[in-house]
Amino acid sequence: MLYEIGNLPQAVAEYYQVLERQPKLIDIWLKLGKILQIMGLEKEAIEVYEKALFLSENEGTQNHINGLIAVCQGESKNAISALNLAANLEPEKIVHWFALAQVHQRRENPLGVISALEQVLSINPNDVTALIYSYDALMSRGKISASREVLNRLIAVAEDDFRVRQRQIDWRCQMRLVSGKEGKKTKKMITAALGQTPHGAEAHKSLAYYHIFRRDWGQGVEVLAKFTGEHPHHPYGWYYYGRCLFEIGKYEKAGEIMQKAYLMYPDDCEIYRGLCELTKFYILYSYSKLTILDTGKLEILIPK
Repeated sequence: MLYEIGNLPQAVAEYYQVLERQPKLIDIWLKLGKILQIMGLEKEAIEVYEKALFLSENEGTQNHINGLIAVCQGESKNAISALNLAANLEPEKIVHWFALAQVHQRRENPLGVISALEQVLSINPNDVTALIYSYDALMSRGKISASREVLNRLIAVAEDDFRVRQRQIDWRCQMRLVSGKEGKKTKKMITAALGQTPHGAEAHKSLAYYHIFRRDWGQGVEVLAKFTGEHPHHPYGWYYYGRCLFEIGKYEKAGEIMQKAYLMYPDDCEIYRGLCELTKFYILYSYSKLTILDTGKLEILIPK
């Protein structure tokens, strides 16, 4: 639960308490390693994964863990090789294919993501998580028609799943279905999403953009300002807040807000991409200097 609401340091502390009592739970070591990895604590994550590796007697699991260690070391090719070995040894275990898809996702290789997920869907055609990742990969490639087909499958299989509902909402907002009868339907879906995940950044982001697309810019930004005030440890709350500020033209404030998300999780691809987009904007409009981090850890100088 702590992980879901973005309080990763406390989630780490809770998992360590579990492992003090039950040190042979490999799954918990792997979950702990994942959180440390998300937090950018690769060294600590590797140590945790190595403990899980020591406990494992299964060759497929060992290759899987070696793949996770390679990811932490920044060796994506080695990670793909190890995870492919795990998947070939145990092709029926979808956890290997999912991990492989995530590595391809980190490399921004949507074709690799789709290929790995096809293996999952060949085992379980209605796997909701695989369909969601496939939808996201297709959207990133601009395959609107194909992604819409996958979304329709998701709605048929798991309409009430909050991840599916979230993507329905995002789709409707992108299509500007925010006024009149269709707008009421979109707002109803957002209200349902907020009820399902009251502490989730995604649903609040959707509410913010709903207002922005209705030209209620101040109200949209206020949604995320309030959310970040209540959930200061959630990096995506700050990230979405920054993006909304960017959308309405408050560029300097957007940079200040996005840096909070970046400082929390500098290895997050989406957050880093958002900073790159903001920097590109400043380049295009000939700003002479943009300081992303006032801590001095990162300073981007842009010539006139």
